Amino acid sequence: MSRSLATAICAIVLLLLATGCAANRVTDLRRGPGDSLVFTATTADGQPVDEQQLKAAEAVLHDRLDRLGYAYRLGHSGSDTMTVTLWKANDLPRIATILSAPGVLVFFDDAECRVSGPAQSAAAAVDQAQKKPLVDVPRTDRDRLVQLTEGPGLDGYLLVRAVPGVPSADDTSDAFFVYKDQPVMTGEAVGSARKGLDSVGTPDVKIDFTTEGAAQFESVTRDLATRGALKNVPQTFAIVLDGVMWSDPQIDYQANPNGIAGGKAVITGRFSEQDATMLAVVLDSGALPVHLELKDPAPSN
Repeated sequence: MSRSLATAICAIVLLLLATGCAANRVTDLRRGPGDSLVFTATTADGQPVDEQQLKAAEAVLHDRLDRLGYAYRLGHSGSDTMTVTLWKANDLPRIATILSAPGVLVFFDDAECRVSGPAQSAAAAVDQAQKKPLVDVPRTDRDRLVQLTEGPGLDGYLLVRAVPGVPSADDTSDAFFVYKDQPVMTGEAVGSARKGLDSVGTPDVKIDFTTEGAAQFESVTRDLATRGALKNVPQTFAIVLDGVMWSDPQIDYQANPNGIAGGKAVITGRFSEQDATMLAVVLDSGALPVHLELKDPAPSN
């Protein structure tokens, strides 16, 4: 190959790479009009956000949008408005849900933290937690648990909805639980996440933990295995994202008496490919530092 031809090829490759990297964040007149999603940003307690918080939220949204793969433009105006313009996006309500998801991931030790459930409704889960809690709950807290359904919530407790198929594969509808908000792990332990398929082609989400997260996961699962061996009953832990339980796996104390090492985990369940995509995107990008509220209903394409 001649030097001039090689130089030309290298130039073309570099141009394509540069164009590809920037394509999602610039306006291309050939795309035509796009669809916009407009969000209002506040802190978790409804207070105004500052410029630093907005920029941090933009970084998370860029991460999520890049993983979704759509052409987009993202920016903010004023002190609290963020606008996402998308081209050729075919499911705007789902995209709006993914972008505004808080991304708060927690792992609960069921034996230590599950106060009630499974129940057929949120009200039934709260009623069980008040009358027959599975773990110790102070009387003063029991009287106030109704705030989980009829008020602003209650510090120290979390109302959780489980998707169909969780915690039992036989479950065909949503189930409800009350948990003590004392997670054994949080999303800080997750290094990356991606959508995958299990051995029979069912969507799942594969997680790689950080170095610290891997050690934490091994320690937590070791404790569960030890307790399971003592009680001769496998112990379970709930994986909850933004108040929704997506999986409730049990630790096989015979196969993993020392816990699960290796820094990897797989979230499995009876969820769709769209669910797996949402989980992977939100887990991989991490939690939003602000609360995002869609200003108007997302338009349908």
